[in-house]
Amino acid sequence: MTEGDNSDAFLKITLGVVSHLESLPGVSNVILDEKTPAERHQLLMWEQQNSCFLPDDLKFFYMTSNGMRLTWGIKFDDNIAPIGLMHLNSIERLKQVTVRKQGTDDRSEDLEYEGGSDKVEPSKGGDEVPQCPHFDSRSRIFELDPCRGCGRVCLVFENTEAGSPAHNPRIWFQDRSLRWHLLADSFTAYFQLLLVHIGLPEWQYSFTGIGLSPQSQTWFHMLAPMRLAINQDDQVLMSAFLQEESAPPDNKLDCSKLFKAKTEKRSKSGNQNKKSLQNKPSSNRSGMPANTKPR
Repeated sequence: MTEGDNSDAFLKITLGVVSHLESLPGVSNVILDEKTPAERHQLLMWEQQNSCFLPDDLKFFYMTSNGMRLTWGIKFDDNIAPIGLMHLNSIERLKQVTVRKQGTDDRSEDLEYEGGSDKVEPSKGGDEVPQCPHFDSRSRIFELDPCRGCGRVCLVFENTEAGSPAHNPRIWFQDRSLRWHLLADSFTAYFQLLLVHIGLPEWQYSFTGIGLSPQSQTWFHMLAPMRLAINQDDQVLMSAFLQEESAPPDNKLDCSKLFKAKTEKRSKSGNQNKKSLQNKPSSNRSGMPANTKPR
């Protein structure tokens, strides 16, 4: 799959989400902002400035669309109330979150009070609790989505060391109580979640022990009742649901293949060419295949 194929697939999925939203009862004013692709040198500059290697799937997302913003509302009488938002920061706005120094106006105020940055939501069912991000040299945290003030979704490079490039980030959500919750191990998996939840308000809280607010539950009941019915602890059901619902019915595309690295595709095509040459029947001097008998 080339970059052009990636762009076509991404456009097909996003337009499919738009058509899916427009088919839902009461949903109106669905707007998908068109984003131009980021240049490769912008990604290289970001990596150099932040001493972090972006994962291949996130790179190819940015080279397909430099960020994402899709909004929709619900029509009440003659008014449209803004409800849904699917958002991903552009590469220019993928900035590191740090603790505010005294006397500055940084947005990351009060992110770390006594024990605050070490809070992580305990896992259920006896699973191992992942180590939470830290606002110090142990982690490098970049904001993907400010979540309209209800928390933040972050690209987190963990177990970092000063002077060494970081790699293999995961996607975490920090709620309003400053607790951390692991959402996905890769950007592709998070993008899948983003599509499934169609921008419903505070959907990230369905992956926390806090749970959805009554108002958010109302929107889920109206627009995504199947998602609300899934037991949060049942990973098998969730995986099946993601495979079934990650794209609208007319756009059953595999999100895991959407942002594949081009180098991987080139290696596969090279292997296929070698196999085709090996399987090609040899010709004898008469110009006929070796295993063909003359008439």
